[in-house]
Amino acid sequence: MRSTDLLGRYGGEEFVLLLPGAPREEALGVAQRLKKAVGESDHTLPYTVSIGLATINPGAGTLDELLVQADKALYRAKKNGRDRIEEWSGTQ
Repeated sequence: MRSTDLLGRYGGEEFVLLLPGAPREEALGVAQRLKKAVGESDHTLPYTVSIGLATINPGAGTLDELLVQADKALYRAKKNGRDRIEEWSGTQ
């Protein structure tokens, strides 16, 4: 994580990682590395991670709207089989 990034618990087993100023491709790369690291961790029980990704352009929308979009993408990831990354497409 960069010094400007923020990580916090969003509820239950959900977390939010804010990457201010990161373009979509960079945010997707972070999500992919996180998913891979969790999948390769050495634990007795296997862990998986489902990620909902939403990006916002400066001046477009609010942080609250971004969180709603990411949450919708996350629930789509869970619905589509878990252990995956789904991106907000603007039509969900």
